[in-house]
Amino acid sequence: MGHSHGRRWTEAQIEAELLLVVAEVGRMPTMGELRDRGLNALGCKISRTGGGFRGWAAKLGVELRGTETHRGQVIETVLMQWLLERQFFVERQTTKCVFDLLVNGLKVDVKSAAMSTYVNVTKKGPKTCNMGHVFGIYNNNGAKTSCVDVYVLCGVNASGGILWRYFIPEPELRVHMVTITPNGKYSRFREDLSVLQLRP
Repeated sequence: MGHSHGRRWTEAQIEAELLLVVAEVGRMPTMGELRDRGLNALGCKISRTGGGFRGWAAKLGVELRGTETHRGQVIETVLMQWLLERQFFVERQTTKCVFDLLVNGLKVDVKSAAMSTYVNVTKKGPKTCNMGHVFGIYNNNGAKTSCVDVYVLCGVNASGGILWRYFIPEPELRVHMVTITPNGKYSRFREDLSVLQLRP
């Protein structure tokens, strides 16, 4: 497939390295995000092959950043209505705020993810590929939001509908990435609305 910055790349190598970043950010990375990770050569190769970033995203079945942002706004609206119907007091925050909703006085950050392939990474490199819902617990600056009381993780289907909701208190989620599987460690928080009745 040719050279980029002195390295010969194959399609399999591009895909393998790209999947590692997808597993980290939960979607197709941007050129800037690759550059920030010292992967400028990978970004250049992606932009020149396979239809660019959009083409590679389609090939891997992952979403682009803009799609993720739009879906997130839709999910927030649906979740807000769902909570209002259950007699919660809910206020939507501005886009500049580090959390999305104020629910019964609790600062709530809403995350959504579709089923995707993720790579278990060890110190020796990629190990296995699995399926699950992968959530990035970080803000737009790549830092974990520390002033949130509760994270609501929404699994979505292919058409964007909410399959389930996990209500997880911030102290229980001291990670930057979390993968939700049916019988995983966070199962006890699935549809647990009592979390939203705790006071900050």
